[in-house]
Amino acid sequence: MLLSGGRHPGPRGHRALPLLAAAAAAYLFFPLPARAQDGGANVRLVSALGPIVLDGDFGLEAATGVELQWSRFAAALRGAELALVPGEAESGYAWETLSNGQRRCREAATGRFASDTRCIELAAAFGVSAETSWRVSRGRRPLHLGAGFRAGEGGGPYGTVRWRAVPGAGSDWHLRASAGPSLFRLAAGFGLSL
Repeated sequence: MLLSGGRHPGPRGHRALPLLAAAAAAYLFFPLPARAQDGGANVRLVSALGPIVLDGDFGLEAATGVELQWSRFAAALRGAELALVPGEAESGYAWETLSNGQRRCREAATGRFASDTRCIELAAAFGVSAETSWRVSRGRRPLHLGAGFRAGEGGGPYGTVRWRAVPGAGSDWHLRASAGPSLFRLAAGFGLSL
């Protein structure tokens, strides 16, 4: 850009760029005081349901807990996580693959075919999770990235991504994915502000 008289503004025209970049970085990475559009501090009841893989076993998990949101930061404690995963078959029964590829349940002592329910067993895996997350996008459907720790079966650290899919007044539906060394879960959940 040239000024009148054919002069170039020089480096003075770009002095505001570092200041703007610093302000944008501070807004994205450091919590700001609660603003009206962010809702300030908010306590929510959260629940979720979805598939889970715990220590290599595929199952279904239901979880409920409490979440505290403040500005761009959220902390959650899920005190009740119940996963139904495959367990051990009833004593004396086992799966057998026949020559035609069909799997059937058999009684080990007699070799007689048995009801498949004798070989299918579900086990309950209980856990408790604590996690923190940071809102990385703005708008009505924000994205949160975070980390957490699960105690109990399939316990250990994990990373998590949450997306508010259907925002509402005082409630929302969200989708969540979490992955760690001994767990992977996808869940659809509901949050209700108190």
